[in-house]
Amino acid sequence: MSKFKGFRQASSNILRAFGGSITYQQIATGIYNSSTGTISETITEHTIKGFLENVKRSEVDELLQQNDKKLTITRGDIDFEPTPSDRVVITGVTYSVIAVDKDMVEGQDINYFIYLRAWEKLKL
Repeated sequence: MSKFKGFRQASSNILRAFGGSITYQQIATGIYNSSTGTISETITEHTIKGFLENVKRSEVDELLQQNDKKLTITRGDIDFEPTPSDRVVITGVTYSVIAVDKDMVEGQDINYFIYLRAWEKLKL
C-alpha cells in the first residue's frame, strides 16, 4: 500500500469514529430555461462523515466571514474533489461551499477543508 493510501485510510477511520454525518451535494449546472429564467441543477448526494467547527478569527478575510463554518472531510470517503459550486447539509441546515483547501501527501489529496456559509435560495 502506498503511503498516501495509508494516510487516507487513517484519516477516514478518525472521521468515522469522531465525525458527524453530513450530506454532501455535488451540484452540476444544467441548461437555461428561457421561459422560467432559471438554470436547472443536477444534485448527486453523498452521505459521509465530517468534522464541523467555526471559522477562526485568523481565517477571516475578504472571502470568509466570522459566522462561516469549516468542515473537514477525507478523500478516502469520496471519489471526487469538492468545488465551490457544491452544497452541504448538516442537521437540516444547508450550506454553500465558499472555498476548499486540502492536505496533500506526495501529490495526492488526503483531507479537504471546506469553508461553508449558511445558504438561502434566492427567491424572485
